[in-house]
Amino acid sequence: MAGNFEWIEIHNHVYKYQDAELNISTYPYSAPAAYMLAVNLLTRRLDDEAEKWFRITAELTENSPETQWGIAEIYRRRRLFSESIALLEDVLEKKPDFAPALVTKAYIHFEKGNYTQAVRLARRIISMEEKTDRANLIRAHLIAGGAMGSAAMESFVFGRISRGLAARSHLRQARELDPDYPGVLFAWGSYYLMAPRLAGRDITKAKKYLYDALAKDPGFADIHATIAKLYFIKGNFELYEKYAAQAEILDPGNRIIKEINILKGERNEN
Repeated sequence: MAGNFEWIEIHNHVYKYQDAELNISTYPYSAPAAYMLAVNLLTRRLDDEAEKWFRITAELTENSPETQWGIAEIYRRRRLFSESIALLEDVLEKKPDFAPALVTKAYIHFEKGNYTQAVRLARRIISMEEKTDRANLIRAHLIAGGAMGSAAMESFVFGRISRGLAARSHLRQARELDPDYPGVLFAWGSYYLMAPRLAGRDITKAKKYLYDALAKDPGFADIHATIAKLYFIKGNFELYEKYAAQAEILDPGNRIIKEINILKGERNEN
């Protein structure tokens, strides 16, 4: 039967053993086992293999919403946003409270600079905590914090302060859920790098958090890109080029590298 498995239980299992390499041969060959392997591969950023197992799960479950989400998330990572959104709309029509799909959609809004929509979706996920797996609850706090922080950078002084404080509140809640989660380490590194001095900017702390995040999730392009940004700010252009190049390999067209290139262009003009 389509979607006949407990997705929250599966996602929480993958979260608990997120560093482990699951082997399908240790489980009965079934839709839940195939889906678990796909989510595990997705967590480890082995997207091509994850896509293969999501499609196998789709065959076993008559193209269930869960497997459609998996493909949509892979499309998002490949920056195929229109294709991802089309799938997500279908998923959310069938399962309106399916947290992974809401998270993926929120990430797309964030990537496009639609911060209000990203925060709205993130808060919706947070409000239905009992219907959400732990990893996606953490991600929802990180999206809300990241979107508010980005919006704060575009605000006037009072808006920057209020949104900055709200962003920090979400980051603290994510850290309370799991202080060692790679996304949490990355978010705090980004915060300490970009926050105004009065709000706690600290390049030394930023560097430590970012390198701790990189050790746990070396395939995440945004970590490499933010470390590149750190070195660009410090004026160490040799290390900037090293980390920027790795970010581009992992994620051609990375938004953080694009932002730095715009800044470089503005500096050259001046």
